Amino acid sequence: MERVESQPAPPSGRRLETRPETKPRTKPRPKPETGLRRVFGLVSRTGGNNLVLSRNLTPLDAVLQSLSLHPDDEDAVFRTHKGIRPEEIKAARAYADRFGPDLRHPAPLPAGRKSLLLDENISYTLLPLASRLFGRSSHVEAEGLSRQNPRAGISTRDLDLQICRFAIDHEFAGILTCDSDFAHMVRHAGHPARQTRIFLIERGKDCPPVEKLVQDNAGLIRAAMQGPPKLTRL
Repeated sequence: MERVESQPAPPSGRRLETRPETKPRTKPRPKPETGLRRVFGLVSRTGGNNLVLSRNLTPLDAVLQSLSLHPDDEDAVFRTHKGIRPEEIKAARAYADRFGPDLRHPAPLPAGRKSLLLDENISYTLLPLASRLFGRSSHVEAEGLSRQNPRAGISTRDLDLQICRFAIDHEFAGILTCDSDFAHMVRHAGHPARQTRIFLIERGKDCPPVEKLVQDNAGLIRAAMQGPPKLTRL
């Protein structure tokens, strides 16, 4: 009969060392793509020249296709694109409103009379609302006139002056802004701000959201758009 040798007992006061349990390896999360270049709001261009929503790199064309299939059902868009955020859907809508759905051939600013040019302090996500209420509109960032994303050759030092000239040259009915500097500019004779309509939103402590304020004053804005250049406080 074979003799089985038993393991010696550990010295008194010592515990047997046990190896810690190893957790199963999880698949590493993909690293965010570097080299994104901001195009318009949350829409960015990758190094491969593709347009994506920069928060989670969802392809913009896929989101626009989902929105065209489900224009009144954002829940369907959320189900299709896991992890997409509400502000990214708003960004996709704003991009399509200004540049159209063809990502390879962004639509230029159309000729002729247009409605509102939204200043940088007005969220670009309100662009579809402005177009729906007042007609073809745009946002200064879409035209390369923002401090965050200026186009080549644009100086941010006198940006408000350039915005006024751009609005006049491209036949915008007026500028929608929260910047009180415009109220000072219209006081100076010869300043381009005196040659266009300025719609100034004065933000107070109990001021409603800009979107609601614009909707509530839509009639006033439309009437002023038909009148002479002046400052209209909202």
